[in-house]
Amino acid sequence: MMARRYLFLLYVLTTALFLCANPAIGQVPSNPLGLNPFGLKWQQIKTERVEIVFPEELQPQAQRVANVVHYLWDNQRKSVGDKAEKVTILLQNQTTNANGFVTVGPYRSEFYVTPPQFNISGAADWLDLLAIHEYRHVQQFSNSSRGVTKFFRTILGSWVWGGFLGTALPRWYLEGDAVGTETALTLGGRGRVPEFDMQYRALRLSGRKYGYEKASATSLKQFVPNHYNLGYYMTTYARIHFGADIWSKVVQDAVNFKGVFFPFSQGLHRYTGLRTRQLYRATMQELDSLWIQQDTTLQLTKATVVNQKKKATFTSYRNAQYEAEGVWLVEKSGFDKIRTLVRIYANGTEETLTLPGINDEVNNTLSVVGSQVCWSELAYGVRWGLQDFSVVCLYDIKTKQKRRSTQQTRYFAP
Repeated sequence: MMARRYLFLLYVLTTALFLCANPAIGQVPSNPLGLNPFGLKWQQIKTERVEIVFPEELQPQAQRVANVVHYLWDNQRKSVGDKAEKVTILLQNQTTNANGFVTVGPYRSEFYVTPPQFNISGAADWLDLLAIHEYRHVQQFSNSSRGVTKFFRTILGSWVWGGFLGTALPRWYLEGDAVGTETALTLGGRGRVPEFDMQYRALRLSGRKYGYEKASATSLKQFVPNHYNLGYYMTTYARIHFGADIWSKVVQDAVNFKGVFFPFSQGLHRYTGLRTRQLYRATMQELDSLWIQQDTTLQLTKATVVNQKKKATFTSYRNAQYEAEGVWLVEKSGFDKIRTLVRIYANGTEETLTLPGINDEVNNTLSVVGSQVCWSELAYGVRWGLQDFSVVCLYDIKTKQKRRSTQQTRYFAP
């Protein structure tokens, strides 16, 4: 038995080293490189629990983040675990990317403080949501440093720690738990936004019911909602049915690698009687009954599907704009298609117009007046890796000319 355990730990170590080299594993190895403009003057707030580094113009926001972190340290540990480690948080204000991350190498968190154009996380302050969500990851990481994982972190460093964390804990748990926390502790959060339910709800009610493996790993051909949605549903179901501290117990066993294989699923079974697949099925069954009941009370508006041609892979049509009777302009994209501006006719035929630049859907839409189409797109800074812009672009349908009407601006959704 001991030999099997040592062989398994060798396997885990090899996997962890592989995960450290793979920049696609969620937040754990995320370590973007780049610089801010030299003109920024940096300050810091340092306490025994957190160090916040920020441009001087963000002093009020930094103080707010420090207060939120101290509140979470004191009041929100039962559901994630009692361990807490000091962390450095950097506030970045030179990017238009509304996001944040926690990484192990070096151990820190970065908040991108420019809020999204659209309220993807509900009607709550963006910085509060960001602080609660990302600090939940800090708490998850702190409580993963136990037993076997802590041993290898001590002798091999933080990147191997991240690899063991990524091996022991599925990404749906990490993000779902954080989404649940942002929803529980604010009046917003993605769990309260109907759009967050839209994808799973539409798929389940239309009979597209994927197995756990496909739901957690997604697909390169069919549309599968991401691990944020899946994780929110599964972690919430477990808390409702098995207690608020269920995940702190499961995580503690998982990062100690109790059992030979699948330590997370084994820990879950130990405390709930359900393995991961069984928890997924139970969660989906409960959601099905809820959504079917709600669906029977709705009076649906009649709609006509225009683009009925079958596609080999998932294709998305967004930001539809009326151009003329039976003619629409839309943004088309897919797994094998870059974002394209197309004209769709009532008979379903399509005409490619132009290729817009890069932009996040949370910051962009289309606007059409006459023959002019307007949108915003991302423009990277030439010198500074952590500086980017959102510029306004115009396309003339008649002349087929595209131009940028602004430079080095931060304008969204014109």
